[in-house]
Amino acid sequence: MADESEIVIVNSLRAIISFVTGGLNSDQLNNLRLQVYLGHFSNGISAQNMLHWIQMPHSRKQEMYNYRNEKENQ
Repeated sequence: MADESEIVIVNSLRAIISFVTGGLNSDQLNNLRLQVYLGHFSNGISAQNMLHWIQMPHSRKQEMYNYRNEKENQ
């Protein structure tokens, strides 16, 4: 069984991931699946993929990764 400090850490990670990926009022993130997502977090996922997932809710668009450079975005 997890001790209290592990529970606090997991709950903090859940809150951070929920905020970063979905914003303050996210109704798009399935919190019931969050434990599964955390279980696979960074397991074969590139930093670019994670940044891409973070970009989408903040831009409110589903689009290709934004390199913030017009030449690289082509």
